[in-house]
Amino acid sequence: MDLALLSKYRSQLMGFSILIIVFYHFFGNGGTTFADIVLRKIFSQGYVGVDFFMFASGLGLTYSISKTENLKEYYLKRWVRIFPFFTFITLVECYIIKGESLGLSLLRSTTIGYYIGVPYIDWFVPALVGLYLVYPILYFKIIKTKSYKIAFAIMIFFEILALFASIYNLLDWKHFALLYRIPVFILGAVTASAIKNGYN
Repeated sequence: MDLALLSKYRSQLMGFSILIIVFYHFFGNGGTTFADIVLRKIFSQGYVGVDFFMFASGLGLTYSISKTENLKEYYLKRWVRIFPFFTFITLVECYIIKGESLGLSLLRSTTIGYYIGVPYIDWFVPALVGLYLVYPILYFKIIKTKSYKIAFAIMIFFEILALFASIYNLLDWKHFALLYRIPVFILGAVTASAIKNGYN
């Protein structure tokens, strides 16, 4: 298998991921016609699009940070990609449409509520922000040094943690959704490193 194809078609993979997630949500509820039932069945597993997206994100971050290894540039790029639009949407939804206070609406737009137990908007953007924040540690300590055994040990640790969280119902689904996807995010980062180092 030519792993370089994953890098070459990363944008398409992310686009496909977003598309099947949208279809999953769009057809997840609704009518009882034959077409509705068939489409619901087809896209009932569309949540795996999030896994594809997380993998592609890990892949992309490794390529991005390895170009300059400049943390200021890395964080600035992530901020520009996420927060202007996310803050705008949050303010429209929470402040204008729902009539929440400006302070609460701005707090929601920071995504920190997801991690400290105060109001937040859904789970995906806060989860992604958290992964983006800690990614440089993964890169400099493990990916750059090609410590792949450690990376796989961390992945197994999070898989076991997610299993226990699931069995003992330790987390609500919005936090569990991040926990059990950490390994696939790390796998994406490791795969990018393998591609860059000529492994196929």
